[in-house]
Amino acid sequence: SKEGLVEVIQVALDGKIYFFDIEDGTQTRDPINLGGTIKGTATIHPAGYPLLFIGQGDNNVPDGRFGVYIFSLIDGEELYYQAGKDSRAHRSTWGAADSSPLVCAETDTVFFPSENGMVYDVELNTSFDPVTGELSISPETRAYRFQISGISGSQMGIESSIAVYNNYGYFSDNSGNLFCLDLNTFEMVWTRQLEDDTDVTPVLEEDNGRLYLYTGTEVDWQSDEIGYWQGESFTYKIDAMTGEILWRTSYPCWTRKSADSGENLVGGILGTPVVGKHSISDIVIFAYSMTKGAYSGNVLVAYDKDTGEQVWIYEMNMYSWSSPVDVYDDEGNAYIVMCDSIGQIHFVDAQTGERITFLQTVRHKGQSNETTTGLNMESSPIVYNDMIVIGTRSGSVFGVKIT
Repeated sequence: SKEGLVEVIQVALDGKIYFFDIEDGTQTRDPINLGGTIKGTATIHPAGYPLLFIGQGDNNVPDGRFGVYIFSLIDGEELYYQAGKDSRAHRSTWGAADSSPLVCAETDTVFFPSENGMVYDVELNTSFDPVTGELSISPETRAYRFQISGISGSQMGIESSIAVYNNYGYFSDNSGNLFCLDLNTFEMVWTRQLEDDTDVTPVLEEDNGRLYLYTGTEVDWQSDEIGYWQGESFTYKIDAMTGEILWRTSYPCWTRKSADSGENLVGGILGTPVVGKHSISDIVIFAYSMTKGAYSGNVLVAYDKDTGEQVWIYEMNMYSWSSPVDVYDDEGNAYIVMCDSIGQIHFVDAQTGERITFLQTVRHKGQSNETTTGLNMESSPIVYNDMIVIGTRSGSVFGVKIT
């Protein structure tokens, strides 16, 4: 009932989808309980239909379901479910969907890759009456399975989200392959083998009549060594129509590989790059994690878009898997918001790489149980006008004003 309400939708590892008033953080409606861990970003329908799309990140729902869901934002009702444990898939026993579903408003179609190695295309056939609130969908689902010579099915899980230009869809998989798929015909246009695994969503830019793609890799399978070891995290600019690599750079990062027990801790590029606009239209910015060793070090590096030459570097003490986010003032001056693994929010001049300020977030501030522990910001921040919203591993969500 609030006039001018701006609602934040925050998904969480506890399996719930939360709704907050961006001004004060109060809950605007009851959470939707999916029941299983969520790691990807939720999507809403860009045509204004009250539909929410989300994938499940782990196989821990009590009723055994494991896949992708569509919910009504009228009443929270589940309208669609696609099982990730799909008998048609190469990885038929694993159904996580960390990627964010992408919806085409004009065709009322949603695309989502899955860790089972399939790409799904759902024609929604949405019917919505904004006066009565009556909402329904009649989904028609297609699934695309592909095979790469010399690559086993278990390596073909897709953790990146899909980026789309016209009828071309771009994504990458655990085998280190980058793909361009014709979404009208479900025919592969080209593939490109990268130097390592990548979960990063490719970022597209059209410039002077050409389409370019930026992406990067983790440090994952460059060595079989157990424990901590150093490798290279690779960064690419690619001709998106042909797959040709236009330039490639790298930065040394650390990774921990466990044996049969213990934690795998991946370094390298885990966040989506920033393709600069306005005052930084000549650079692209990548974040590299674990640059100083285990749980330590992170750098933002700005590269010249044309040459791949380093323009500036911003160093952080703590690692981060969060994506850098670019924000702009009314004059087009650019700034980077970067969150880290101990709950710090860095605010950086995007033209020079110099830190303007940073904020240490605090849980239960002013109370007897006040603490700065547990504030690992693995998710990426939402920025709306002058407000940053960021979730943490502790279950806390923060709203921070940019002034």
